[in-house]
Amino acid sequence: MDNGLTSVTIYTLQFKIQGQVVLPPEGYRSRVSDLLNKEVVQFIPLLNARVCNLKGEVLIASAPVIVINKEQITLVLPESEEE
Repeated sequence: MDNGLTSVTIYTLQFKIQGQVVLPPEGYRSRVSDLLNKEVVQFIPLLNARVCNLKGEVLIASAPVIVINKEQITLVLPESEEE
């Protein structure tokens, strides 16, 4: 984790999305779950995003920033800090 950025892979019913999220400064150790559990936040900005099909074989789009509706997220995999 660098400057509050954490790399994540987010799955929706249609896409696999990789990028970085900015973790909130408050919360227990600033975890990805703290960001997802914030009730006042409906959309999650993802930096340096790559949107692929579910198997990750076909790049559909890439952008410096995309915004994901939390209701569409089915799975979030944060990268471990050891990697």
